[in-house]
Amino acid sequence: GLGLAGKTTVLGIIGMLLVWLVYTPLVWNYPQERQHRDTELLLSSYGFRPAVRLNLALVDNKFTRPLGQYLLGVLMVNQRAAGGNTAFFLGEVSATGSRLYFPLLYLLKEPLPLHVLTLIALWFAARKLKFDFLRKSNFHKLNLWIQNHFTEFSALAFIIFYWAISIKSPLNIGVRHVLPTFPFIYVLIAKQITEWLRWHELANPQTWLGWLKNIYQIYIKSVPRYLLTGALLLWLILGTVRTSCPIITNLPEERVMAITLRLIQTTTGDRT
Repeated sequence: GLGLAGKTTVLGIIGMLLVWLVYTPLVWNYPQERQHRDTELLLSSYGFRPAVRLNLALVDNKFTRPLGQYLLGVLMVNQRAAGGNTAFFLGEVSATGSRLYFPLLYLLKEPLPLHVLTLIALWFAARKLKFDFLRKSNFHKLNLWIQNHFTEFSALAFIIFYWAISIKSPLNIGVRHVLPTFPFIYVLIAKQITEWLRWHELANPQTWLGWLKNIYQIYIKSVPRYLLTGALLLWLILGTVRTSCPIITNLPEERVMAITLRLIQTTTGDRT
């Protein structure tokens, strides 16, 4: 099969083809000379001129014009981010941004159950890596892990890269700017939690006692994990509904709990 470099190259080519297909209708009736002038005007103050020249070269070619239009948007966003903005954060007014802005906002604005699930996922992933790295050298094992878990590695690499750029940027205008990483974060957390729920220390049973130990590991010892995960997910769902529904948001806490209990009773058929 393809190695890491080959897979990365194939992904890059597929991504460029998708961008080309999406942006082709956008420039279909866009005069090429007008596109060149607009690109030159919009990027007249862009600092890194080789990127501007590359953009104009793409625009000047009729086959790569869609890629040039896409790159124009990327460079404009980068130009906007480099300009920064004046923000009030941690008792200070600044236009240079803060490295703590996005990490602190993520911790404070995202639900607490999500952070608990994240800690469990990180703990379980670290535990697995610890056991694996005891067997072989770190570099060899890491390379093998990347080859066998390329999807997870790609998601993790995107999260790290995007967050690094966001933290370094002086543009601090809301946690929404790191929202593109949220689906990848959720998927990685869900995968680790699923594996944690299904993880059992099973042996090859040779006796009845061995069979009983395996049954205990699968059906009894794992119960607290399922209960904890279920409680956290229920907490997350109820918190999301309460903050997103205007009617529930304005209700007192006691009223919300009463409604929740009534819904549970209705669902289970308990009329007491």
